[in-house]
Amino acid sequence: MNSYEIERKLNEKVDKWEMHSLQAENRELKNHVNELERKIQELESTNSNRYYALQGLFNILAEQPQFSDLQNEIHQLKTSL
Repeated sequence: MNSYEIERKLNEKVDKWEMHSLQAENRELKNHVNELERKIQELESTNSNRYYALQGLFNILAEQPQFSDLQNEIHQLKTSL
């Protein structure tokens, strides 16, 4: 085997190693993206739940006679959600 063949075989091995390395990195990045997407969905769900809870609270407060003098402020808070 001459030096050209040895060099070619070494280059093939390096290319395969680099390909495996890139594939592993790609898998890691995909996993990270999936994890971030899951966390975003959880945050959106939490935010939505809080929005409906606050909206319900403002509705209850706006209906109470003792808060009649604050109804404008309550409605402004509700619309700012």
